[in-house]
Amino acid sequence: MKTSKIALVTGGSRGIGKNIALSLAQKGIQVVLTYHSNQAEAQATVAEIEALGQKAVALPLNVADSSSFGAFSQQVIAALQTGFDIDRFDFLINNAGTSLSAPIAETTEAQTDTPAMREFVASITALGRVGLPDDVGGVVAFLCSEEAKWVNGQRIEVTGGMNL
Repeated sequence: MKTSKIALVTGGSRGIGKNIALSLAQKGIQVVLTYHSNQAEAQATVAEIEALGQKAVALPLNVADSSSFGAFSQQVIAALQTGFDIDRFDFLINNAGTSLSAPIAETTEAQTDTPAMREFVASITALGRVGLPDDVGGVVAFLCSEEAKWVNGQRIEVTGGMNL
């Protein structure tokens, strides 16, 4: 009997990470996803994955707190054993990130101007826009599929042609 692959997607409850998780599920890959603070949103994503016929579980993780990684790894092991009856995952998709963290008195207007940052990024991509979740999820799912079995040792940028 063929066993389904399992992917761990950090930041998999919303945005690009959610699209990655759903795209993986569409390829028949089961998902362990992480969320930072919105458990309800994460559980909704789990439900969407399950509706696609795959198993999924959501675990809390703050990637900015590296001291929590040891406990998190134990949570992953437990989730794999109870939710998937296995002791390993096949793919790690490091999607979650952190952003600027500074006292408000030390934060500049430029650091908080998201529209200006989006405009800048759009100006340096060949496609003239910022990336959307749908631009990334399918590529990641492809790379985790058997269709990509001959792709090895490559650096694949999904940037819309940034800095071309």
